[in-house]
Amino acid sequence: MSKRTYRLYVESDLAVVGYNPENADLDNPKGEIVREVPIAIAEFSDGSRRGRPMFPGDDIEMVWEGIKFGVDSIDSWSHRFAVYGSPAFEIEQRFECEREIEENKQGFR
Repeated sequence: MSKRTYRLYVESDLAVVGYNPENADLDNPKGEIVREVPIAIAEFSDGSRRGRPMFPGDDIEMVWEGIKFGVDSIDSWSHRFAVYGSPAFEIEQRFECEREIEENKQGFR
């Protein structure tokens, strides 16, 4: 297996971190508590990406050390959308179109 090159960086995303029924209203019927969560992203040379939420107190150097010493594996991180216009993006789009076509065929039977 050849080694793939990647760059490591941090981006943030919004995530539900808890629920409080007292916060419930028409716009938020479950009372979800939403916070910004930092996510470590590995972006490969083909444009594909994998990511995982960072733990409190983590910084990107700690994530890099974990990968380097085998404590953390990028292969276990969750799939993220590919970089727009990259080869990986083209593959994802082709797969998505084929899936939609197949679903439409099933709907017309």
